[in-house]
Amino acid sequence: MSRYKILENRPLTADVYNLVLEGEGVESLLPGQFVQVEIPGFYLRRPISLCDVQGDRIRLIYKILGQGTRALTKINSGDLDLLVGLGNGFFPEEAPHTPLLVGGGVGIPPLFYLAKDLIQRGHKPEVFLGFNKKEEIFLDEEFRDLGLTVHLATMDGSQGLEGTALDLLDRFQEEDRTDPDSPPYVYTCGPRPMLRALTAWMADKSIRGQVSMEERMACGFGACMGCTIQTKSGPRRVCKNGPVFPAEEVLW
Repeated sequence: MSRYKILENRPLTADVYNLVLEGEGVESLLPGQFVQVEIPGFYLRRPISLCDVQGDRIRLIYKILGQGTRALTKINSGDLDLLVGLGNGFFPEEAPHTPLLVGGGVGIPPLFYLAKDLIQRGHKPEVFLGFNKKEEIFLDEEFRDLGLTVHLATMDGSQGLEGTALDLLDRFQEEDRTDPDSPPYVYTCGPRPMLRALTAWMADKSIRGQVSMEERMACGFGACMGCTIQTKSGPRRVCKNGPVFPAEEVLW
């Protein structure tokens, strides 16, 4: 447990906030890992994925989902108690030259940190982002600022393709726009229905990849067993054995 100074806590959309913290011991944090944030007045910590790490600063993007995260939006100064370095993160060394990053809603932030890591390794990801409507879109311009192509979808058709991030990816594959020398490989994070549909689509097309699971976590380090999911290798704890798993391993 460590204290991290609040540098910024501001809204990106009506219910999504950008939280920047400063403190020690963050340089070695990996894309796909998460932190557990203690919110004053609440017993359980809240898990939030890493969006970015720069020097001694970490960036978290979170959504108002209940009383705890709503209370977090009101804290604009001082510091917060965090457990950091939790989870196993993504495995970028398995990526081909052009990995496909597929995110939905608040599952998108960890893909931003992953994109930066992949670029440093010489890859150039294609990015597919899904939202409910254009007013909820965030991070798209920052992905573009990395020099990446961003494909957008909204459920109501108010911006980009009308549909989901999976619809974007399916159209991309149908148009045969993947690199012929680089087999498709997907990194994804988002709501459970999206992940279920996407992994089924991947299995049907024999496409490999990694999925970052979103589950309720109480302890964050494997003690309470509350975030257990079923995989082909048996029960696995999302916080301890994940949150990233091979896509083909998860049983829905």
